[in-house]
Amino acid sequence: VEILSGLSGFLYGANRVGGEVNYVTKRPTATPLSNVTVGDYGGANGYVHGDFGGPLGHGDFGYRTNFVVQGGDTAIDHSGLHRYLASIALDWHAADNLLFQIYGAHYDAEQDGIEPTWLLGTAKAYPSAPDAEKLWSQPWSRERVVTDKAIVNGTWNINDALTFRSAFRYAQYVDRLAAISNQIQSNGTYVQSFQARAPRTLQNFGGYDFLDATFNTGFIAHKVTMGVYGDQYIFNQH
Repeated sequence: VEILSGLSGFLYGANRVGGEVNYVTKRPTATPLSNVTVGDYGGANGYVHGDFGGPLGHGDFGYRTNFVVQGGDTAIDHSGLHRYLASIALDWHAADNLLFQIYGAHYDAEQDGIEPTWLLGTAKAYPSAPDAEKLWSQPWSRERVVTDKAIVNGTWNINDALTFRSAFRYAQYVDRLAAISNQIQSNGTYVQSFQARAPRTLQNFGGYDFLDATFNTGFIAHKVTMGVYGDQYIFNQH
C-alpha cells in the first residue's frame, strides 16, 4: 500500500485533494522467489502464506502467485474467522518497448460470531465498554465476502517522448450477512434484534487509454497526459 500525500487530486481527480491510497499488486520478480510463512493471529487462528515468483523461459515472461489459508477461533469467545486467497500475476515483454500484464485474484472470507452494532435505545448515554473477549451477539451470526478480480493492461514506449498505456479491470463482490444489533435501555439492559440479508452483488468494469508525452523547455522537464477513462458499477440488492 502506497500513500500519496498532497495534491494527488491533480493526478487522480478533483475529489482527492488530501491524498490518495494506492494499492499496488505484487508483480513478477527478476530472480526466483519462494517464500512460505506460517503464523498465528492469536487464540487458535493460524495461517499459511505462500509467495512464489520469478522469470520464465529467457526472461520474456514472468510470474508471481500468492495464496493464503487462514482459519480458527479468534480472541472473542464463540467467534471464528476463515479466509482464502489465491492470486496470480503474469508479465510478458513482447518487445523491448512493449509490456503486457495480467492479474487475477479470488478471495473468500467468512466470520462466525461477528461483533454486534451498539445503539442507544431508551438510554441517554453509552455505559462503560463491555468485556472485549465476550461475544455480545450470537454464535450463529455470520458474514461472508467473496471477491473476484481480473486486470489486463499494456504499456508501449513508442519512443523517448511518447508512451501509450491501456488497461481494463473487472471486479465482483458478493456479501452475505446475518447480523445482530443491541439497543441499550435506560435500566442498564439491552434489547437484541436480528437482521438476515440476502446476498448483495457489486460488479465493477473500468478501463482507460492514455498517451504520455515528455519534453523539455530549457532546464524544465514536462510531462503531458491525455486520454479517456471510464467505469461502470452494477449493484444488486434484494
